[in-house]
Amino acid sequence: MSSKEFYTNLPASPKHFVDIVEQEHGVPLPDSWHIIVTDVEDSSAQLEHYQQVNILAASSVVSVLNIVESHQLQIPFIYGGDGATLCVPEETLAECLATLHALKSHAWNQFKVILRVGHVQISDVRARGHEVSVEKFRVNQAYTQAIFFGTGTYFAERHVKDDTTTQMYNGPLAVSLDLHGLECKWSEIHPPLHTEEVIALIIQSTETKNSQSVYTKILRDLDTIYGNFEQRHPVDHAQLTPTKDLRTILYASRIKFGKIKWNYIFYWSLRGFFGPLKQKFQYMFRLGKYKHLEISADLMTASDTLKVSGNLMTIFAGTHEMRKKFFQILDDMESLGIIYYGHSISKTAVMTCYIDRGNSTHINFLDGFGGGYSRAALELKAKTKQAKK
Repeated sequence: MSSKEFYTNLPASPKHFVDIVEQEHGVPLPDSWHIIVTDVEDSSAQLEHYQQVNILAASSVVSVLNIVESHQLQIPFIYGGDGATLCVPEETLAECLATLHALKSHAWNQFKVILRVGHVQISDVRARGHEVSVEKFRVNQAYTQAIFFGTGTYFAERHVKDDTTTQMYNGPLAVSLDLHGLECKWSEIHPPLHTEEVIALIIQSTETKNSQSVYTKILRDLDTIYGNFEQRHPVDHAQLTPTKDLRTILYASRIKFGKIKWNYIFYWSLRGFFGPLKQKFQYMFRLGKYKHLEISADLMTASDTLKVSGNLMTIFAGTHEMRKKFFQILDDMESLGIIYYGHSISKTAVMTCYIDRGNSTHINFLDGFGGGYSRAALELKAKTKQAKK
């Protein structure tokens, strides 16, 4: 087996997410692989345009997935709301960078947004004293998700953002930007009826050598107070409908096609109008290439609501009373200097993008309304900055 097939052939763990995190180790990525980091520059200043930021971050994932899948490969990645971290084999690096820099040009031409794109080789990460390993977690039959261990991905993210030389690229751009499978036109989604709010949360452990134990404790407290994955899931699939917001549909058209495509806009405007009506009206529009958009409970759980990559990121729903109990625990840990955290509270969630990977494989990227993860990151950044003074 060549190293490029490392993640493709890595078996998915049947364990629960928290049990995988608790084991505190993964399978080391090959030295020849590269960590690619994408990041929307100054995203915290663009919260009123959070749809643009989210769509660009998701597009960076989709464009790379389409390349590696053309080689019949799988890769581990993390979507972060305003960017993504993806690990790719060396054999696909040139193609991935070409398409991402085409997306970077696209982002500037369409939205006047700067998308950082950089990479660092795993062997260089290890030479700097950081490890990066991964486990493949099966969320459900439609979706497997990467869980990263070690400080390697966090180092790569900081290295790319701080060192502009990692963003240099002199190769050819992709002839065309392949974003097939990407759909980003959904209304706000109210959480299940037994809940009152949606929380986007980012936690950074100050104990880098013991971070997995810290995150395990927090996840077990989260389970105790909010319930398991299904019980605290922020999306009720029955409430998911296409958006009526013309601006969101225009964003989707411009990023996907590089222009305003009127038949596309007309189609999704009609879906937005009929979406809230009875189920039978929705079936009228499940035609042609859009038949894969049928909504199911299994599809909705194919979501990255919980992820570990240096930091712990999660989005969940609950009540005000639950939040008081859980955040008291976080505040106590923060006062002891064990963690820093940032959070955002909203009344609704947003399914930023739906990705159809074919063969009944789907991925949903979720965020809190108004850029939940970006707002959480802003609070976390302020806390860590204050701690350094």
